[in-house]
Amino acid sequence: MNLICFWFIRGLYFLEVLYAALIPFSNINGRKKIEENYLHFLSCEIYKYYSYTDIEYLSSGGYGHILKAKNIATRETVVIKVAKSNEYQISLTNEKSFLDKLNHLNIIKYIREIKINNKTCLVFPFYENTLESAFLHKFFDDNEIRFILKQILDALRYMHNKGIIHNDIKPGNVLLQGKGCVKIIDFGISCNVNRPIKIFEGYGKSDIDQTFEFYSPEIRRNDLYNEKSDMWSLGYIVKYLKEKIRWSSLYEEMLKPSDYSNLLSCFLNNESDKRLSASTALMSNFFEGFYEFMYCFCKIKDQSFSTPGYTFFKLKNRIHINYYEYNIIIYCGCSVEAKSFCSEKIIQAKRKDMVFFNSDHSQYFSFGNHCSFMIIIDTRFYLLCELNMSELECLQVIFQYLRINTMK
Repeated sequence: MNLICFWFIRGLYFLEVLYAALIPFSNINGRKKIEENYLHFLSCEIYKYYSYTDIEYLSSGGYGHILKAKNIATRETVVIKVAKSNEYQISLTNEKSFLDKLNHLNIIKYIREIKINNKTCLVFPFYENTLESAFLHKFFDDNEIRFILKQILDALRYMHNKGIIHNDIKPGNVLLQGKGCVKIIDFGISCNVNRPIKIFEGYGKSDIDQTFEFYSPEIRRNDLYNEKSDMWSLGYIVKYLKEKIRWSSLYEEMLKPSDYSNLLSCFLNNESDKRLSASTALMSNFFEGFYEFMYCFCKIKDQSFSTPGYTFFKLKNRIHINYYEYNIIIYCGCSVEAKSFCSEKIIQAKRKDMVFFNSDHSQYFSFGNHCSFMIIIDTRFYLLCELNMSELECLQVIFQYLRINTMK
């Protein structure tokens, strides 16, 4: 009996060796076939147990497959993110964990979690373009590019204030919706500031530097890092946009290349302490054009009026607004209250980014003039530059009504 077992095991070993020897000849086709079968299995499972149809393969990333599908009930197009293996399941679980903590206009939200073979899959809204793909077939003017960068900074400021580092900011992870609304995606390798992870452990240095330049130098060296590593990645996006712009003479006429070069100098510094934080970068005069609808209203006569959804009350140096469930107070930039608040915010910014402001790189940065307005929404105080683009659009509507009503 033992002799039979011996020859049986030896036979299995021989077959394994033979199979291993044949792998190089059939590796590519074999892997492709296995992947096709796996994707077909996923499609069948999703259709069978969940309300999605028209399932098709979109792409594969470092950690998972992306499928496109349609909700049978709503006809909404979605994408379904599926881990490639058990090893990569950790990444998807990590992504879900961070997305559960985040709620911001410019950060993707998943629609639901589904399970295939007891493995987590995440369902997201479908967006046609990333920043990377959009530049291949669309023309962006100067205002649109600044609009995109402002939104990325809004999202970074929000997550950094929550102690979260994205770790994978790049053009392919910035989705564009409609008229340029940004959604940051892919939180698979994100981490908390107090628990940084080593992304490139075991990689060769030359391969990393050539392929992953959007990662900060400290991440590529597997050194300790903080949220300023994301600011290097933002600098890479500015560089990417600047290089794309350079190919078009029309762009050159419309844009101010020095503005982009100056902004770039605030982020692509090898020493992380010499990079601007997201909150300070938002105070830059680079974004001044978004606030030009604001003007000094102190000399306008005191008045009150209503429009659908809004109630206005202007008194001396401030405007009170009731907007649906929100109570908003705007202090004019020339008011003592606003000037004091703005000065304190600038002091805080210089303290936060002290090394940057004590370095030669500070010559490339200027605070914007419109920082001086102070906004109170319910009980929270903001500079104008701290509002997201949706909130700014609401303010723009308010000031248009104010201007029209004043002219009557």
